[in-house]
Amino acid sequence: MMAVSKAITSGYGPLAALVMDREYGSLLPSSTVRKTNGADMRSLAAAKAVIERLRGIEKRLIPEDIDADLKEELEQGLLATFSTKEESLKYKLVSMKDEFPLFGDLRGSGLIWSLDVVDIQGKLDHEACAIIQKALLERGVLVRDVRGALLFKVPITFTDDDLQQGFKIIEEYLRSR
Repeated sequence: MMAVSKAITSGYGPLAALVMDREYGSLLPSSTVRKTNGADMRSLAAAKAVIERLRGIEKRLIPEDIDADLKEELEQGLLATFSTKEESLKYKLVSMKDEFPLFGDLRGSGLIWSLDVVDIQGKLDHEACAIIQKALLERGVLVRDVRGALLFKVPITFTDDDLQQGFKIIEEYLRSR
């Protein structure tokens, strides 16, 4: 069972869904647990657009006068390249962890990963993490400082060029420390 809300409309309106196998749905009481008091048409339209963007849009619905790369991406859908993007991000993080001794454990999956910032004894270094996070933000790279770890939360829309450029900035900063 999984509840989804804000992301299903990309934040463009109120909507939530409870996703589960059919067999479990029959166990829910027939009351307001199964529905809200109404539906906002804007939210439904936004959710439909989000789902189409993830799964792909029919070729006949894509305007002819747009960039060929964007046209291909719209037709394929963002989920078609998700695994490749996950592998690329993980590879960059593992490489960075191997190169810089100030990094400890790497945890995550998909496009959300955290990398511990550690001191010489291997203990979390909250101060160094905060300094690195602030310096990267000043250079245009948004990572979060979460309890002594850098949190990388990459949007599914990123390109390989975006990834290379972001990690180039990160690595240049780390080498200059």
